Amino acid sequence: MGINGPLDGRLSTDVIEMRLPTGPEYVSVLRATADIIVGEMCFSYNEVLNIRVAVSEAFMMAMSCVGPREAVGELTVRFSIGATSLEVLIPAPRTYSYELRGHEDIERRGLLLSLVDKLELGSGATGEPIVRMLKHRSGGGA
Repeated sequence: MGINGPLDGRLSTDVIEMRLPTGPEYVSVLRATADIIVGEMCFSYNEVLNIRVAVSEAFMMAMSCVGPREAVGELTVRFSIGATSLEVLIPAPRTYSYELRGHEDIERRGLLLSLVDKLELGSGATGEPIVRMLKHRSGGGA
């Protein structure tokens, strides 16, 4: 559940939370976990692919916000599973800096906006979401 409740306004039934070291080599673990979760939720094949890419990009964005591995050893990724939607939240482990610094950051934000139904980016305070995304199932599941 997000800081002010789930983005879709409904109570979620299950929450899966992972703590991952802040290294790009752990993105594949996150992608595999997202794949299993959304596969069980009967998202369509294209939605599964979109969510896998979205969680990867969100994790990479969060890593760039909090700094090098020495500064923050791990990030938490929380999956809140609703009846027909999935919320993915990466809360800030400490105060951080987020600003669209270059072409890559602008592209990453644009990509995330195209892959999920709702996207929120934090402003830098400890405990608030760095990234919070919501994806609704289209109804054409597997």
